[in-house]
Amino acid sequence: MKRIFHSVVLAATFFLSTGCVSLADQPPATMTTQKFEFVSNGNKLSGLVDIPASAVAQAMIVIIHGYGRTEVAGRTSYYDLRSRFTQLGISTLIWDKPGCGQSQGTFDADQPVESSATEVLDAIRHARESNLPGSEKIGLWGISRAGWIAPLAITQDPKIAFWISVSGTDDKENFP
Repeated sequence: MKRIFHSVVLAATFFLSTGCVSLADQPPATMTTQKFEFVSNGNKLSGLVDIPASAVAQAMIVIIHGYGRTEVAGRTSYYDLRSRFTQLGISTLIWDKPGCGQSQGTFDADQPVESSATEVLDAIRHARESNLPGSEKIGLWGISRAGWIAPLAITQDPKIAFWISVSGTDDKENFP
């Protein structure tokens, strides 16, 4: 737990030191978006990787969805957030849950968080093997349900550099 807190503090320091708070004055993001596919739990999952237009990325952020169905490409999920990260020189990686968008499998609203953490780890492994820009320093960004998924992934991959938790779980929430 101490490592997770330390990582969150480091991530916050990174964003404050890079001028993240003054992004409103910057021009719209320019990024290259590519299709990203990988296999996890026997399903080919499909998503997107956004690379800064300069193709020089200091890091990569893996975006972990909250509860519910997804359609990354169809709804341009988290486009503004992804654009902001690429403005800062950070690649982003996002994919659809099984049975959503172009991902194979069957959507399960009650997918175990352990299975979702495996997806995160498989996506990271594929990004590293593909040498995607920024994949040498990967962090996680997650909302809601990701508050359970991210810690599971972090404990299994000590190379995950940081975690940004947005409205995640607190010490009073638990799952069976």
